[in-house]
Amino acid sequence: MDDRLPPFDWNLALYALSGNAETMSWNLFLATLPLVLSFVLFNPLRSPVLWWSLWLLLAITAAGGLAELPMHLMHTLHHHWLQSVGGVFVISWIVLSANQLRKRQNHANQSNHHSNPVIRSWLWWLGFVLFILFLPNAAYVLTDVIHLVIDIRQGYSLDIVMLALIPQYLLFVLTGFEAYVVSMMNLGHFLRSHGLAKITLATELIIHGLCALGVYLGRFDRFNSWDAFTHPHVLLQRTAYLLTSDRDLPIIIVMFIVFTAGNWLLRRLTVGLMLQKRAFPPYD
Repeated sequence: MDDRLPPFDWNLALYALSGNAETMSWNLFLATLPLVLSFVLFNPLRSPVLWWSLWLLLAITAAGGLAELPMHLMHTLHHHWLQSVGGVFVISWIVLSANQLRKRQNHANQSNHHSNPVIRSWLWWLGFVLFILFLPNAAYVLTDVIHLVIDIRQGYSLDIVMLALIPQYLLFVLTGFEAYVVSMMNLGHFLRSHGLAKITLATELIIHGLCALGVYLGRFDRFNSWDAFTHPHVLLQRTAYLLTSDRDLPIIIVMFIVFTAGNWLLRRLTVGLMLQKRAFPPYD
């Protein structure tokens, strides 16, 4: 059998890569939102360089997905105008409150490690709710490999699939899921630093389960984070059905196992890299 690859077609490769770039950028933007929130709420960065790098990552992913933005906005405005209001509110909260929360968190940590007024503020709790609602977007990228299968079925040659599409999807999935892992690490660091180490594992498992449910609702039922505010009754009814369904519940359990195992493995790698670079505050 002749397994030699044909001459690589750079034009076709760029065409294939560009076809996924906008959607991937948009999904990475949604995955970066909970990452930013986790640093704001749970583990403020001490390095201004790293802090601005995080905002730069958010800006780059947002800019890369700008072509997707009109489509999302037009669909949302046409069908669910309240979702648009919610989206503007969430983005505005992150932009206007992130630096304020970070400064108040640092001030509280310096003045009193046991009494933290930020935790009791409504602004902090609002940020926490938004973090939980948006965190499934970071884990959601694992299911986007379905688009790789679709791309392969479009008839791209083997060399384009191996040398262009697979590396692109691999980088996309690792980046998005790394945002999920670091977000969970920040939450764990917050719990341990506030004397809640005993409930850290249980909390993380619960969140993995919630994210598995959220990803299922997003991938199969096409719900999004705004529906928690705009259609809570429909979302609760659908959730109750899924948790008692013999067909859907096993899929959610498999997702839970994948998220838990993937988080554990990638966390070990991330901590190892951080110990070498010593760039971030300690997590464990």
